[in-house]
Amino acid sequence: MIGKDKEAVYETICAPRRVEMSAFAKDTSWTTSIAQLTTEVTQQAYYARRHRNNESAKKSRELRRKKEEERERAMKFLEFENQRLRLEIDNLKKNILHLQQVYHQAQAQLQVTQIS
Repeated sequence: MIGKDKEAVYETICAPRRVEMSAFAKDTSWTTSIAQLTTEVTQQAYYARRHRNNESAKKSRELRRKKEEERERAMKFLEFENQRLRLEIDNLKKNILHLQQVYHQAQAQLQVTQIS
């Protein structure tokens, strides 16, 4: 993928300059011009990679933020559900105690009637 980007950048920069390159053959500074052109291509590829990396980092941060928000919502729901279940347990315990008292009272009355 990077090679293709480099080629694309190189073609966009070098294609218009191919005609100019033949003039460099006569000039002794043509190696300097080629070095500058190569540097320019390298910089273009570098900035293309940086741009893709920045976009990827932005997307990654956004996904991480969404996951954190989802965890936060799930945690609040579970805390609420936990509180509701604890209250239900307390009510059931009270109900058990009340039924035990009723049972013991009924058993005591049954023993009193059996004795009489």
